[in-house]
Amino acid sequence: MWVPVVNTHLTRQVSGAERAEAFGRLNAFRGMITFPAPTLVGLLYAWGGIRAPLMANLIGILIVIAILVFFVREEEEK
Repeated sequence: MWVPVVNTHLTRQVSGAERAEAFGRLNAFRGMITFPAPTLVGLLYAWGGIRAPLMANLIGILIVIAILVFFVREEEEK
């Protein structure tokens, strides 16, 4: 869902010479984050039923929204 936005933002922020490295790091980070996700969700489900993974997802969404609102600034048009 967020991939096109992240890719566009990264393309605008990084010079052409550094772009391949930046995308490689981003994809490596995504891979490291998504690898343990099914196990963690299974543990949350076993611990708290269906509400625990859904609440964790909601908290994550709120954190991402806060980061976008407070830390991502769009360049002004010249």
